[in-house]
Amino acid sequence: MKIVPWIIVIFMIYVVYYFISRSEKRITALEKRLNQAESNYDELKKQIEANRMLIQENSPKEPETEENAYED
Repeated sequence: MKIVPWIIVIFMIYVVYYFISRSEKRITALEKRLNQAESNYDELKKQIEANRMLIQENSPKEPETEENAYED
């Protein structure tokens, strides 16, 4: 009967190790996804700015009237 508590302790240590290992893998995967999202965000931001500049260059220069005036 002296061996039963040791088996329980060893099993509990294994369970804790399993959950820690599993959570570390999830954290690593989430960090990777976050870094990809940040780089995609920066890339999209640059593309939006480039497109905005192209739109401004290609837009016709009309005098502002009440019909075509945009409120910012």
